[in-house]
Amino acid sequence: MFELINRMENYSGPIFTAYTDKIKMPDGSVIKRDVIEKRHKASAVIAVKENGNVVLVRQYRRSADGEILEIPAGVIDEGETELECAERELEEEAGLKAGKMEFMFQFYTSVGFCDEVVNIFLASELTPGVQNFDEDESLVLEEYLIDEAIEMIFDGRIVDSKTISALLGYRVYKEKLR
Repeated sequence: MFELINRMENYSGPIFTAYTDKIKMPDGSVIKRDVIEKRHKASAVIAVKENGNVVLVRQYRRSADGEILEIPAGVIDEGETELECAERELEEEAGLKAGKMEFMFQFYTSVGFCDEVVNIFLASELTPGVQNFDEDESLVLEEYLIDEAIEMIFDGRIVDSKTISALLGYRVYKEKLR
């Protein structure tokens, strides 16, 4: 049995808190682990147009020191469901509304040290909405066929984990529906 013995807070900010945990292992030994606890879960959307194109957004990410190609995504606001967040982010970032929104799966972004969970939704039957970027966003919309987007994973043009997971997950999901 694993037992948390002690938790020491190292940092607390608006997005996350960092801790060092002491954990008693099943063999009785004690180890230390650093853990990042996120304030909010997130939702992300793979939006597929009628012509089969997937909608991606290109935006600057400081942690990567460059522009990254991603699916629309964002944190779940207080009182908002995972689905409501996905619908809001799709319209805010891509200017689209979904006639059909399906939950596909969720995953931990980096379970080795962080508790962040992202919910992936599939949006279809898309109609125009109104883009409304957050004050810190500057996005450019791009569209790709699913095969091209997946190729972009393997040649290094798509490096974002939620986008990689969603694109590959969609490919498998789509094959299962045939």
